[in-house]
Amino acid sequence: MPAGELMAQLEGDPDWVATRAAREQEFDRLGEERKRALEPVTVELRAAGFDVVSPWDLHRHQPYERAIPILVRHLEDPSYDEESRAAIALALAVPEAGSSWRELVDLYHRTDRQQQQLAQALATAIAVTARRTVADELITLLFDAEMGSSRVLLLRAVTRLRLPNAWPLITEALSDPDLREEAARMLHQRDLRTRRGRGRG
Repeated sequence: MPAGELMAQLEGDPDWVATRAAREQEFDRLGEERKRALEPVTVELRAAGFDVVSPWDLHRHQPYERAIPILVRHLEDPSYDEESRAAIALALAVPEAGSSWRELVDLYHRTDRQQQQLAQALATAIAVTARRTVADELITLLFDAEMGSSRVLLLRAVTRLRLPNAWPLITEALSDPDLREEAARMLHQRDLRTRRGRGRG
């Protein structure tokens, strides 16, 4: 059945229309609820001159160094729910937040392993903000099994930083259950690029 015909048929079904309307209403409700939960940090960002509805809107203001201390302060506030703290952490996943790298690592260490959404957001921010000056600490964190499966997000930082031992480290990660799959994928991609390069030569 052509897509247009199918949509016309669905639009004529009162149950389908009602279900879609309820789903859209719930989506809007959750969006408003999320905005309210993030209101304290949003208010402070606006006071600092950022025209935002939530921290997500900061991408329109890059780079936004002046927002970093505000975001870090609110990220450390335990009164926010996990989803809100994860949103703030992801707003810190920008290179200009590099000066807050150790604060992010400290929060990562203190995060409950059951809070996977927050742990993943923090790991993302740590990976993006890592600099070569913290390479040793990054590697230690990467292979700290107690930090859980979110560590897999740190693997990309090893190649992004062009560490001299990047590929041996990724090979070593094959022996870590949490890192094995992503490490294998990265090694496979590297081998494919190498073969293509040889083919062009």
